[in-house]
Amino acid sequence: MNPADGDMRSEPRRRTGSSTACPPSPDARELPKPDEITAPTRVFSQEARRSRPGICCQGAHWEPAARRLGLLRTEGVGLNRFRVCVYAICKNESKFVEPWMASMGEADLVVVTDTGSTDDTVDRLRRLGAVVYEEEIRPWRFDTARNRSLEHVPENIDICVCTDLDERFLPGWREKLESAWRSSQLLRGLSAARTGRYLYNWSLKPDGTPAVQFYYFKVHERNGFRWKCPIHEYVQYVGTEPLETVYIEGMVLNHYPDSTKPRDFYLPLLELAVEEDPTDDRMRCYLGREYTSRGEWRKSIDTLQAYLALPSANWDEERSAAMRWIANAFYRLGEVKEAYHWYGRACEETPRGRGPYVEVAALCY
Repeated sequence: MNPADGDMRSEPRRRTGSSTACPPSPDARELPKPDEITAPTRVFSQEARRSRPGICCQGAHWEPAARRLGLLRTEGVGLNRFRVCVYAICKNESKFVEPWMASMGEADLVVVTDTGSTDDTVDRLRRLGAVVYEEEIRPWRFDTARNRSLEHVPENIDICVCTDLDERFLPGWREKLESAWRSSQLLRGLSAARTGRYLYNWSLKPDGTPAVQFYYFKVHERNGFRWKCPIHEYVQYVGTEPLETVYIEGMVLNHYPDSTKPRDFYLPLLELAVEEDPTDDRMRCYLGREYTSRGEWRKSIDTLQAYLALPSANWDEERSAAMRWIANAFYRLGEVKEAYHWYGRACEETPRGRGPYVEVAALCY
């Protein structure tokens, strides 16, 4: 039995209710502090930029057209309600359209940016009431695509909810979201921008209970936010007001991943991310993990050791996971003594965690 086997191209997270050790993911931690960023260079195919006829994609002029076409729910929107918009990017997601739209239907508006579907995804989305824009993003990177998608959200929307088509909320999420937002508004007293945290079930057990669960971060106000990183992107606050994090009790998003989708582009995008910001410990850790999943053992070792040397790499659980990946790489190279050394370091890093002990036991066995 070899330690640390498994498909690390998927998103390993903390597991709940499972006996299997699972290294933490950088996505599970608190996001970096806001700082000044430059909007990414964007190259769009002009001939592919087609919005739905009769709808202007920006600002207040968008709303009347959307209301005439029945695409923006306005009933009940008053002083005690917020305008909520779900926005997403997609490509060839036809099989997910119906359940996704049924789940997102609690929003006032659903806006989707399709990046080149060759199936009937766009037609299905439009038939069910989504506003769909078709654009080709060149060169491809996730932050560019999500920023473009966010630009299609009308300026007068109060709360933006970003999801993917292979995700679904538990029913009643809109009420939970508004309740948390409203309570926050009453308690804070001062002007501040808001972003939301809610439970995300990245994977489910066969009985439907959570297998890998953590807090997610893709709810935010309309202005002052941008997406950052070409892959494993996150939404970053770039405004000037203080930022408040709102925890949304009872709002739960489930993930139903499509394992057949190609992920060959992950590695070059991760290498690009590290090239753009060599000090980003999150991206460097992801890159080392990707090398591990591809069996590029020396690159994995070098990258993860460079990650551990970064001053900002101070999350003990992530550091322990990196040490375990290094140990696994040395084991695969036949350097068993080094493998034991790195498993020992992982145990020292997180002495109360079970993962390092399970994997070193597997190595001994």
